Amino acid sequence: MSKITAVEVCHAMDCEKSIRNICVIGDPGHGKSTLADLLLSFVGTPKVMSGDFVADNGADEADGVTTNRSSFTFLCYDYESTKKSQSVEKKYCINLFDSPGRVDLSTETLSSLHISDGAVAVVDCMKGVSLDTEYDKRNTGSPTCKRGFVQFCFEPIKQVYTICMKGRKTELCSILQKLGLTLEEDEKVLVGEALLECVMKKWLPAGDLITMMVHKLPPAAKAQKYRVKNLYDGPLDDAYATAVRNCDPDGPLMLYISNFIPSPKKDSLFAFGRVFSGRVISGMKVRIMGPNYIHGQDKDLTINSVRGTLVLTGKKVEAVDFVRCGTNVVVDGLDQIIKGHATLTNEKEIDAYPIKPPMRFTESPILPIVVKSKELVLDEGNTAVEVSTLQQEIAAKLAFFEQDFVKSVRLLTKSIEAEPARAQLYSDRAMVFNEMGKYAEAIADGNRALELDNTLCNAYYQIAFSYVKQQEYKRASTVLKSGLKFVTGDFRYINLMNECEELLAKKLPMSHQQINDTSCTLKHKEAIECSQNQSPSVYVLYDTLMTKLHRPRAEKDMENPDRYHAIIKAFNSSGLLDRCMLCTEAVSLDRQYAIFVHDEEYVRFIESLTVKMHEAKKLPNYLKYGGDEIVCSVRTAEGVFLAAGAVVQACQAVATGVCKSAFAIVRPPGHHAMRAKASGYCFLNNNAIGARYLQRVHNFSKILVVDFDVHHGDGTQEIFYDDNTVLFCSLHRHGLFPITKENKPVETKTADYIGGPNALGYNINLDLVCELRDEDVLAVFDYLFLPLAEQFKPDFVLVSAGYDAAEGDLMGGSKLKNILHGNIVLSLEGGYNNEALSKSCVASLKGLLGDELMEPVPYKYEMANEETWKAIKKAHSQLRGFWPIFQEEIQLPPDQT
Repeated sequence: MSKITAVEVCHAMDCEKSIRNICVIGDPGHGKSTLADLLLSFVGTPKVMSGDFVADNGADEADGVTTNRSSFTFLCYDYESTKKSQSVEKKYCINLFDSPGRVDLSTETLSSLHISDGAVAVVDCMKGVSLDTEYDKRNTGSPTCKRGFVQFCFEPIKQVYTICMKGRKTELCSILQKLGLTLEEDEKVLVGEALLECVMKKWLPAGDLITMMVHKLPPAAKAQKYRVKNLYDGPLDDAYATAVRNCDPDGPLMLYISNFIPSPKKDSLFAFGRVFSGRVISGMKVRIMGPNYIHGQDKDLTINSVRGTLVLTGKKVEAVDFVRCGTNVVVDGLDQIIKGHATLTNEKEIDAYPIKPPMRFTESPILPIVVKSKELVLDEGNTAVEVSTLQQEIAAKLAFFEQDFVKSVRLLTKSIEAEPARAQLYSDRAMVFNEMGKYAEAIADGNRALELDNTLCNAYYQIAFSYVKQQEYKRASTVLKSGLKFVTGDFRYINLMNECEELLAKKLPMSHQQINDTSCTLKHKEAIECSQNQSPSVYVLYDTLMTKLHRPRAEKDMENPDRYHAIIKAFNSSGLLDRCMLCTEAVSLDRQYAIFVHDEEYVRFIESLTVKMHEAKKLPNYLKYGGDEIVCSVRTAEGVFLAAGAVVQACQAVATGVCKSAFAIVRPPGHHAMRAKASGYCFLNNNAIGARYLQRVHNFSKILVVDFDVHHGDGTQEIFYDDNTVLFCSLHRHGLFPITKENKPVETKTADYIGGPNALGYNINLDLVCELRDEDVLAVFDYLFLPLAEQFKPDFVLVSAGYDAAEGDLMGGSKLKNILHGNIVLSLEGGYNNEALSKSCVASLKGLLGDELMEPVPYKYEMANEETWKAIKKAHSQLRGFWPIFQEEIQLPPDQT
């Protein structure tokens, strides 16, 4: 096959209709670069040997290391030579981006997606779709994109995989014949992974994928017509927006620089971007609008000349006279001027607005700065690691992170783990880590040093842990305190420090079991005690550790540990636990599940509560976030993640068929917690996290959330308000919390709020002004919630079980007795009269077990309050246009119709 030349590239770019821009996304090790190699080989680049990545990301990737920066290449596809047709262009110009395979390098991936018109998601058939790939797929801008990997693809691939690995070549020949594939003589002797790789490369439809790109991917000229509103930051009717919309080669230049790529010159970089309109010519003067440019001002505005224009031809970069709109360009001579991203236009186009940057990143990049250890010596004889001097090379324009520095620290950590008895050798090495900490602060700010901080935190932990095993608690405590500034939410670190301080005070040795428990605080444990005589259908989860973490001495608050102990005492005395599947050890929530629901910045703040409380000169009972006071204690973060993790654990038990229903007794509650705000004793929204966990991990599509706490679940409403996959039904009292600063009820809790534009009719509020009695609640369920649930047909039901309205509970001012039946997952919310709360929870557990209540309630609809029927009728009229079940007026009891 012939090599691609710069002349062919320029010729292919002459027609905007023949240009395609596509990005390859996927998880590390799923084969993105391998696919790029095959595509290059198919269209004209010479065949490459195994391991020789054409979509080159350096020597590391050739060794199988994760891709840590984007790579770009150009495909020139002669469609007519493959499919004889006169109705298509002869040559197609395809700009191919190979994105990094890690979500913590999202700046790279999002920048590539921003200048692409489509994406190919590569998924390993044995590993499935990971969270990283799902995150990248959501950012392609196509929310309706359907997953193409179905059973008709998976089963044949799995079959070929099994046959190749087990060496059943007779069966393999039969399958390959059906697939139209043949093996060469030298390939038939291959076995195991080598044979599998050979078969898969022959099977991978690189030619069909190229054809699909031509047919399915919109041309640059067509894509820019509907993308202009998301690209151009100015008025959509001015000359520049019109030029971008029409992909006009004769219009003003609009060039967006998204990345920088290595240059053959050691001390310079090439700028890489896409020309959306006009032409960029070598030697022309351009107006450069940087990331901080404000229209009409001179801030971050520069005039400079383009030293050269270049194009990518496979692995090479070749100079050309100009590059026209619709395709990508490599620009030389701007690396000392542009910081991050920028928009280039003609020198005299002073009215132009810049191209919008990619969306706001929900994942912070780990550290987009080159850091190298100048000298690293590992003496295997005495397992000593010496790091002499560190050299800082700040290259803000490089959007990738070389991990030499982190690897150096990890070598030290591994040495400590290998020989903990030699911890004395490392006691003086704390100075090294302190210097590393100062260095980290100098080169990065805030979240950009997160990966570095985590590595340093782990190294300090390992040093201290080795001391603990030798019962040298004073040294361990000193090491832990010196490394406290690197802790960003590692609960095991804080646990170990607290244990050391307690043991120092008592002068007692830590048992071997305590050491093991401390070292695996964050690991998932299953401590399920089952009844040997019966097969339990109800999973009950509580953990007394929740009373010791978040505000253990909050006796004066309504939400205090005593209410938790009252429930457990009532459970034990009822005898019901013998018939349940009991778990008394909850699992702390994985932070990836928290960011399914909450803003990552807010989650990071919650994780840092422990450190912030330790750093305070005096231990207050609150901290401020976003202007709001958050009531907390030193170990609140642990308690918050433990409570949310318990709800996810209960959901998992039901979702996997371990039991039919579950009851999670958790503290603190969660239904007031919003995406980025703590409220009303709530930090993380436990049930919202459980709902998203069920949808994304277990593929449940429709979730019903019922909240019968007398206080409105405003946090749950905010999170799901515009989501038609979650039906939220709330029964609450008017005039109670949440309220405004003027002590007035918030407007959003009223019945008029029925959902966002995409989910009208999926948010149901029964904001009752009357006292809640049994008849009122059951009337709401029978005439509103249950008919809705019957039509919605949820896959899973989550209940925010708040017992504020239980008889004797002064918070609700009501006389609701203790009734609840259902095969569902309940999580504890409110309820602040301990006697009424414990009786209510026992009654709920009886309902889940299917027991009859000891005192059946005489129920007559006519006893329900008149205000309740008015609220139900209003809800019917509001929902009539969204739910067919309410098209005809439901017949209410005779005296109320």
